[in-house]
Amino acid sequence: MRPLEEQEPLESRRVWGKVIEAIHAKDFGRATKEKQIVEQRQRDEAAERKKKGEEYVPRFFDKAYEDGRPTLTAAGREVVEGLLKGGPTASTSA
Repeated sequence: MRPLEEQEPLESRRVWGKVIEAIHAKDFGRATKEKQIVEQRQRDEAAERKKKGEEYVPRFFDKAYEDGRPTLTAAGREVVEGLLKGGPTASTSA
């Protein structure tokens, strides 16, 4: 796992970091508030994309899957293979 400072803004540890921190501190009220902030930001971003007629296309996972398990895109496989080899991961820039 890459250090937090090397992760992109939408990676889970960055997005949910304040929620995780609050849970670890057993501050469940703050965790709920931080979760609501994350979810509202996601709703706002989705509404803005819809307004602009833009479709969200995941970079590392296929958008549709049939058997309940997500599948990696080529970019996702490249990153995972880099992590499994223990070397530097492929660039995750768009």
